[in-house]
Amino acid sequence: MTTRVEQDPEGFIWIGTQEGLNRYDGYRFKNYYHIDGESSSLPHNYIRHILFTVSGQMYVSTDGGLALYRPDIDAFESIDLGLSGDQRNIYYTLETRKDDCGLRQEKVSASSCPMVRKYG
Repeated sequence: MTTRVEQDPEGFIWIGTQEGLNRYDGYRFKNYYHIDGESSSLPHNYIRHILFTVSGQMYVSTDGGLALYRPDIDAFESIDLGLSGDQRNIYYTLETRKDDCGLRQEKVSASSCPMVRKYG
């Protein structure tokens, strides 16, 4: 089931599903999944939200936490938010100002995430 569809600044279409993330370049799909023991894979296959910041960075919210897409290595970097268990289910990401990232969970809310390393 599709959970999210977004287009990045380069024109790629990103499709989040309950079973991973897909990138469509206009000709073919590339699939991204969580792989146990692989730190550069998604934290979880259930994609909740995709955010492109003003600077073009892509954050992916999953049932296993938050990840930053690294186009230079075509992989993901998990963002450690110090959460555990069901708290790791990140439902929404939003940009509050400049490059600050807000996170919204079912019972946890923050207007900014200072523990997220700044990129760019």
